[in-house]
Amino acid sequence: MPTIADLVAANGDFSIVLRALQAADLVDVLADASASLTVFAPTNGAFLSLAERLGYEGPPVDGVFDFLLEALTGLAGGGDPTPPLTSILKFHVVGAEVSSSALLAAGSFTPLEGPAVVVANDNKTLYDYAPGVADPMLVAGMLDLGASNGVVHVIDGVLLPVSILPAADAPPTMTAAPVPYEPVATAAPVPDEPVATAAPARPTIAELVTANDDFTVLLAALQAAGLVDVVADASASLTVFAPTDAAFVALAERLGYAGHAVDGVFDFLVEALTGLAGGGDPIPLLTSILKYHVVGAEVSSSALVAAGFFTPLEGPAVVVANDNKTLYDYAPGVADPMLVAGMLDLAASNGVVHVIDGVLLPIPVFPVVEESAPMETEAPMPTKAPVQPEYTRYH
Repeated sequence: MPTIADLVAANGDFSIVLRALQAADLVDVLADASASLTVFAPTNGAFLSLAERLGYEGPPVDGVFDFLLEALTGLAGGGDPTPPLTSILKFHVVGAEVSSSALLAAGSFTPLEGPAVVVANDNKTLYDYAPGVADPMLVAGMLDLGASNGVVHVIDGVLLPVSILPAADAPPTMTAAPVPYEPVATAAPVPDEPVATAAPARPTIAELVTANDDFTVLLAALQAAGLVDVVADASASLTVFAPTDAAFVALAERLGYAGHAVDGVFDFLVEALTGLAGGGDPIPLLTSILKYHVVGAEVSSSALVAAGFFTPLEGPAVVVANDNKTLYDYAPGVADPMLVAGMLDLAASNGVVHVIDGVLLPIPVFPVVEESAPMETEAPMPTKAPVQPEYTRYH
């Protein structure tokens, strides 16, 4: 049986990943006969899609690697692109043999380098950490490719541990809408007996937030309010509606922020909260807003839509609009947040995360509703009667 390195070298659809491995001097790692590894291998088409997202207009294969290397040079500030290339490649490797069935059972994997990668509920999408770039998917029929030193799962995108687009180019949504569920087939049946060490534990909600560069403002807010321990509590069962950095930027701009970037947004919003607090301590108000994003039980997106509303840890109930994605809050003059398609039901060991494109506000943030932005003064109720979800509250 060939090694993983042999398998990659023999497949013409892996010519770009082979060049990358050679440039990063990682071929010997995958050729080590004594190793036990899992490799998520992007196809040439995967690298082409990434290059085109970054502006590449050349031929399908020739020139793609050189273009991406130039892009990494830019990310490295004009320096050596090899370290970031090496980090990206190691983000595709697990230091143990993990079958596709074990992967789906675990719901995530921990790579040799970088944060944990979560498997979506469709059992094929892999959530990485690059807003604006489509998340890779497991390729049906190309999983569990056996090698003498591990296993290979083919993916249709490149896993990225960091953001690679300038803030201005990255849309507020992190992924496209998920495709309909199709069970992932395996290339060859394997015993469904995953080794315990091969199934990494799911991260806590706190770890998910910390590991994702699109939640830097949310993380700063949780730290300032002393709430990180709440979402890090392994014994908890929570649901967090997590605003992206772009969501906080949009709110800040609505309040007059002119920076148009993430840096400075949190400080600006703290000043705004200080004003709302009459010049006093903004932390109690910040804490209330953050708790307005948390439910004391695990509520899936399907349960949320079925109920038509949710009751947060603090503040009034939040109603789900009839479009099944808009969340009505209590801040006239500010656009209501929306659930981000493809970024719902992110599983954690202590609950679930739903990403939203706005900040939920339990109170008005303008002294008077501006005439230029007339809004409903009360949250309109959906035509269906909300039914309280059946879950146990966390106290």
